[in-house]
Amino acid sequence: MQLNFKQMGEGPALVILHGFLGSSDNWVSLSRNYFAPHYTVYLLDARNHGESGHDSEHSYTAMVDDLLEFLDTQNIAKAIIMGHSMGGKTAMLFACEHPDRVEKLVVIDMMPGIYEHSNLPVVEAMLKLDFDTLKSRKEADEALTPDLPNFGLRQFVLKNIYWETKERLGWRPNLQVLADTIDHLNEALSPDHVFAGSTLFVRGELSDYIKGPEVADIQMHFPGAVIETIEGAGHWVQADKPEEFCKVVLAYLFEE
Repeated sequence: MQLNFKQMGEGPALVILHGFLGSSDNWVSLSRNYFAPHYTVYLLDARNHGESGHDSEHSYTAMVDDLLEFLDTQNIAKAIIMGHSMGGKTAMLFACEHPDRVEKLVVIDMMPGIYEHSNLPVVEAMLKLDFDTLKSRKEADEALTPDLPNFGLRQFVLKNIYWETKERLGWRPNLQVLADTIDHLNEALSPDHVFAGSTLFVRGELSDYIKGPEVADIQMHFPGAVIETIEGAGHWVQADKPEEFCKVVLAYLFEE
């Protein structure tokens, strides 16, 4: 599948993959301010997200194939691959299966093992909204509040709303397919998936995605990995502590 993407900056290729229910828009500001001065940054919309196409298949295998097609189409022989959450797992699998296409790997708050944090309740809450009756983002926000009381999460979700027509709102993600295939996102890398190249894992201090057992798992699959912790950050490390996050990532990328 050909993915929608945004491009900015000049220099070596840096491809950024967003997380579940995210989009390339989530990374525009950070990329413009921190990464584009040093790299040609490509912000991709994953399949069934953002402005990329919808498809009945949503799996890491499919997303890895999409990324490979993107690199080939753009004539990018080798790139720095950085991904958050779902994008991080995609980046991990891609590096293991296509190590010759990865200059460096950056994984943001995601582990190679089984993903036990279910996003299904969020998707189900989104599917409950009736855009025949809801006529504004404010009304959508109010309708989501009983199921998604966390303000930050709700605002993140609401970024997926757009005007299908001048009079009707809708969701950009392919929500029903995401709900039907969400178990695929829980899958772990297989034991034979190993990437020996340069790798950075960035975790949030307040996140529970990468703890003791996950660290050992990371070291098994990515023997050269360095793990950095951003204090005061949760799972959305780059949003919680953007300056600290970018400082750590750029220091790693600038290393010879």
